[in-house]
Amino acid sequence: MIEWINDVLGISNEVSVPTLISIIVFVLGGTINFLFNQLKSAQIRKTNRKTFILLLEYVIKDLKSKEKNVENLKKQFELAYEGEYSYTQKPISYLETLFEFDFKDMFYSFRKKFFWSINNRNVKYKAFHKVWETLRELDFFETKIYDHLQEFTKNLDERIVNFNSAIENFRKLQEEEILNSNSERHQKDNFDLLNFFQEEQSIWLAWLNLGESRTHYYYSYTHLVFPLLQLNRKYGKLKVTLRYAQPLVRSEHAYEEVKRAVESYRELFTTYHLFYRNRTRLLKRCLIIIK
Repeated sequence: MIEWINDVLGISNEVSVPTLISIIVFVLGGTINFLFNQLKSAQIRKTNRKTFILLLEYVIKDLKSKEKNVENLKKQFELAYEGEYSYTQKPISYLETLFEFDFKDMFYSFRKKFFWSINNRNVKYKAFHKVWETLRELDFFETKIYDHLQEFTKNLDERIVNFNSAIENFRKLQEEEILNSNSERHQKDNFDLLNFFQEEQSIWLAWLNLGESRTHYYYSYTHLVFPLLQLNRKYGKLKVTLRYAQPLVRSEHAYEEVKRAVESYRELFTTYHLFYRNRTRLLKRCLIIIK
């Protein structure tokens, strides 16, 4: 081969041999360097995939815990609930860490693997993109849930204060009416008024016998305001019931505002619970596909 090169190019061995050796060394070195870079790139892609999958597993684990915490919170949104509203705000570990990865680099790492999956390549691509979409949804919801809980407790406290104030205003009016009608209700022929005050007193005594529970808005309404409203309608022809009507209706409206707040936020946190539950299942399915 050396002689053929010498004949074709018209050169001697002193020129052709070193030149040929240099070319071989250059090609061999380039090939080795190319293979090394390819192996290094493949290793980086593999490490990226393993790291991403591991962090995603931690996210799914924390999502299960968050789903349980929100479910426990949702159970507290009952009108008869007497405890304090509590929620364990545990952050989703490594959620922010996942966003520190460059999307293009991560997609390239998985794309190289998906390329050999001829039958379900598109399914894997869709699953990968769905993972990132879900992670961004989680990031958004994480910034909202605790704010909504603080907003709820503030709104509820304000409405409970209004409800208790309405009851207190009615109680003051009732005391005035009792004093003003003492002589009137002892008249023998005024049986309706006498029966009204006796039944009214029974309602108040039944409410007082509830103990500490009577201070809760639910029991104040069901055992005091609502029975008094029914009693007022029963003796609607009496003058005293006409004076009672407006403050009692105010108390009822104030309770409806409390009820509306509890029910609306129960629906809101039901949405949170369903979101975390569905996204947990979705990420688990996607993880199986992209592995």
